[in-house]
Amino acid sequence: MNITLSSLFLTGVFNAPLISKSAVHQKNIQKIHKCAFSNFYSHLYFSQLSNKLSISRSKFQFFLDTSVKVSNTYVTSADIRFERVAIYDTTFKCKDSLFRDCQSVFGQGGAIFSVSSTILRNCYFTRCQSELGGAVYSGSDLDCFSTTFINCIGYRSAGCTFIDHPERVISSFCTFSRSLSTNAGALCCFSEGQALFRYDNISACGSMTSNGAIDISLMNVEFQFVIVDQCFASSSTAGFLLRNNPGFTITSTLFLLLTTHENKPNEGAVLTILNPTKPSIISHCSFTKTRKISGFTIFAFGENEAANVLLTNNCFSYPKEVEINDEIIIDDNSSHFKETCDTYILFMLPRYIGYSADRPETPVPLFNQIFKKTTIVFFTDNSKILLMTGGTIGILIWIVYFIITRRGRHRRRNRRERIRALL
Repeated sequence: MNITLSSLFLTGVFNAPLISKSAVHQKNIQKIHKCAFSNFYSHLYFSQLSNKLSISRSKFQFFLDTSVKVSNTYVTSADIRFERVAIYDTTFKCKDSLFRDCQSVFGQGGAIFSVSSTILRNCYFTRCQSELGGAVYSGSDLDCFSTTFINCIGYRSAGCTFIDHPERVISSFCTFSRSLSTNAGALCCFSEGQALFRYDNISACGSMTSNGAIDISLMNVEFQFVIVDQCFASSSTAGFLLRNNPGFTITSTLFLLLTTHENKPNEGAVLTILNPTKPSIISHCSFTKTRKISGFTIFAFGENEAANVLLTNNCFSYPKEVEINDEIIIDDNSSHFKETCDTYILFMLPRYIGYSADRPETPVPLFNQIFKKTTIVFFTDNSKILLMTGGTIGILIWIVYFIITRRGRHRRRNRRERIRALL
């Protein structure tokens, strides 16, 4: 059974639409397109019914429980690890949608709770709150592209996103800004899988204990062209905590103005690396203007001496003896210490400027307000562009014609006056 909700507007409803268990397990598709839900006391709940759930160009505002919840889904094939099902066939996809003021105070995922693999495309989460994962809780793989998280709170862990036992995590061109949690202000993830972060911005996220930005355990993780700016922690590690990772790579990443308010001897102010199981690399990164009381900027400790961390072509603001410890970190003497790192900052910051700012509320034209509840489309986007272009050209032609005809009238009048003078 396939269900499609299109151009549906609901507000002030005690119980949101409920789609519950299906009598026969079959492949179904549910779609929500151009819908708006606001001031709800419960959530959109999909349980043991769909293999695919798709949300596009919709708005969810002021929910007192998780707005979209995908749980108890039918699984055709799964891999059971850690005494739980870790891989699901069900796929949940959300794109071009807004989630504002959604919360689940004693639950998981203020805006989205999904035990299936989750795909986010160009979504916007603001002022979402939850116990685990202020905005999103995913119980499987997560693929996130061009998505923004702003002013989200996770009371226990993960101010923006909590990912539980995935096999794959991909985050590209995403923004995590001004979010807060007890642990991991932006994202928390633990699993024996792979994670990739590319061109992400993590700005002004913080933790009440440690791990101001990201906490990742057991995963093979890679960071490329990531900006970590003005993150903080009440204790130590304002940046990343990496634990028991089978190798990691941090490349071309900018750590700028990170702040720690307390120092611990077994943690770093920016990076804390504990018990890596394979060799790892930190290259072409900038650790600049770090605000700390004492201790190391990067702290690494491991029982396996072969699993070392190689530093190459990095830039640090302070001397080497206060930037890194020598437990398992190997410096190939290509890094720069006591430098301003201006080259790195000028290279990375142009992508950051204005990127994490709040999206302005676009005023709705009166014409669209009158006809917003109808499905009739009077003008498409392309036709609007053509009409505007044609109107501009027409106005210019009329101005030129007016100038030419006015000059012609002046000439004819002057000619008649000269003829009358001769007569």
